[in-house]
Amino acid sequence: GRCGQMIRGWKAHEEPLTCSAAIGDWGVLSAAKDKTIRLWDIRFVRELSTTVLKKGPGARGGSGCVRSFQGHRDPVSAMVVHHNDVLSVAAGRIAVTSTIGNNPSNNQMGLMGLMDESFDSRSLWIVGSEEEIIKVEPMRLRNSRGGKENASNTTIQVLSSSHLFLVGNEDGSVKICH
Repeated sequence: GRCGQMIRGWKAHEEPLTCSAAIGDWGVLSAAKDKTIRLWDIRFVRELSTTVLKKGPGARGGSGCVRSFQGHRDPVSAMVVHHNDVLSVAAGRIAVTSTIGNNPSNNQMGLMGLMDESFDSRSLWIVGSEEEIIKVEPMRLRNSRGGKENASNTTIQVLSSSHLFLVGNEDGSVKICH
């Protein structure tokens, strides 16, 4: 095939996308100015759609939207995946959320369904269900003296072997956090 040729597309949010991230071979996270993050299993995204897709992966005309993360007060500007967690930033707040969700069977399986082509991820989610809504609880970044940071966060990255993360701010600064 030709590089850059679209093979599938869908409307993931009501407002413009601000960032996206891949999880394994089949998972995609999308974030938008609507203050939400959505987790998609692209094996279940069937066609280009002009309306926001929200049905679970097994539903008739299922969209592939597995769960929706809600609770940011501002549009999400950046996110990064680290193991089963998503670290996201929106204005002056950071949230760490598990991609596994609230379903106990998901906790045992982790993201295996998104990383292994031979694994049938439909067993992770209730067939025909709506997307699972996960509450995000963003917290304000604190400085080394314990005070609240006022600058808006614009980027985030994980230094995996040191268990630290970097946050870039609108004021041009980079902060190392744990």
